[in-house]
Amino acid sequence: MLYKIVVDAKNGDQDAKMKLINKFMPVIRKCSRKLYSEDAENEMILFILELIPKIPDNLLRPENDGKIVNYISISVKNHYSYCIRKKMQEKDKIPFSDLSEEQLHLLENELSTNDEMNKLIQDDLDISLSEKEYKVIVMFYFEQYSIAEIAEEFNVSRQAVNQMRCRAINKLRKIY
Repeated sequence: MLYKIVVDAKNGDQDAKMKLINKFMPVIRKCSRKLYSEDAENEMILFILELIPKIPDNLLRPENDGKIVNYISISVKNHYSYCIRKKMQEKDKIPFSDLSEEQLHLLENELSTNDEMNKLIQDDLDISLSEKEYKVIVMFYFEQYSIAEIAEEFNVSRQAVNQMRCRAINKLRKIY
């Protein structure tokens, strides 16, 4: 019976989509309550609507109703986990518009102090390391390039970049 509703929903039947949403409403409500967001339930419903066309055709058989329920339930729970991770990442972010003038000033001072400190560290590294080692360390640790990006920049393998980085780190350990 469920497979027929899913097939109809995949073919664009609005009533079938509503039946499917109503069938999974307990899971939707449970997950949305845990998100503590006024839009969570609507987001979960939208997720199910986007999931319907993605349900594999090989599941759409009369004997697979249990597998279909399992597929949709697990997908909703995975989406819930994704929403939690996203919410955790955004938790620590504060928009600049929410900061006062004094807070903006303090932030600017802190960032400029960090820039000066980074410059001093880089100058010290320049003296201690070869040119390539220095560039690898600066690009990786200060400019946040990935190893693959650095390898592409130098036209060498990722392994070569990692070896340069390790050599530089070992030199710095011996010096400091």
